[in-house]
Amino acid sequence: RRSNFQPLVLMGDSITEAYLGTVMGEPQKQATEGIPAVLSEMAQSESFHPLVLAIAGDQTQHLLYRLQHGELPSSISQDENAIFVIHIGTNNIGKGHLPEKTVDGIVAVTSYVLSNTAGQIILVEILPRGDGSKKYPRLCPPQCDSYGKPFTSFLPAVDKVNAGLRKILPDISYEYDDRLSIVDCSS
Repeated sequence: RRSNFQPLVLMGDSITEAYLGTVMGEPQKQATEGIPAVLSEMAQSESFHPLVLAIAGDQTQHLLYRLQHGELPSSISQDENAIFVIHIGTNNIGKGHLPEKTVDGIVAVTSYVLSNTAGQIILVEILPRGDGSKKYPRLCPPQCDSYGKPFTSFLPAVDKVNAGLRKILPDISYEYDDRLSIVDCSS
């Protein structure tokens, strides 16, 4: 690690892994074109030393498992100047998890990071998904509307998750000396 650079740890799924130019660890130029350059330029201009801890397809329970089993180096986790960015949960929704369970998973990851690090935590709310019409027919039942038909959009579930996070996380942030910020990048 470069000593005069602030640690920036990006944790999440394929959206986050794209900063490496990979999908599931394999180089994917077409799917990630230009994204690694954005991280590199930002890291240089803002004096960050980035570490990307992300795997495409990951759900909250996968990220939590990796963190609990040593993926986050202690030299970074105990650095009060470190910034930890969490962006996870969209794949839980995409696999048919209920919004409430997805909120629980995101809160579990966030609470673990707060309890086991010394720096600032930024939680990025779930971004809108556009693949509901393709995926929801396979998820019904049990994920059906009141008429027994498949939903056509993930947006209501994403909105419920983000609303749930906005309701719960301020209290958690307060417990941890306001080290947690919630960011909505969907607008």
